[in-house]
Amino acid sequence: MTDSRDQLALAAVEPIKDGMVVGLGSGRAASRAVRALADRIHNEQLDVSGVPTSTKTEALASELAIPIIPFKDALAIDFMFDGADEFDDRMRMLKGGGGAMTRE
Repeated sequence: MTDSRDQLALAAVEPIKDGMVVGLGSGRAASRAVRALADRIHNEQLDVSGVPTSTKTEALASELAIPIIPFKDALAIDFMFDGADEFDDRMRMLKGGGGAMTRE
């Protein structure tokens, strides 16, 4: 991982600790963070479970061997990362281009 988007992904998953249930966001930025989390899980032997916000993210997490809790079974989430589509001048976020709106 070398570019600034990858560095941001690493920063997004840095606070995740052993034993956490993590919400895995959707989209390009979140996919980078899912990959960064998978690296941490494998390199640091972190024991975390993911709750994906979309079927695409679920497939990526499974491919990367991130343990998954089915969305319907997630009672609480300790940490969540996701991207944003845009911010206004007051730093209010607009999220969701429509692809994963129900889960998000």
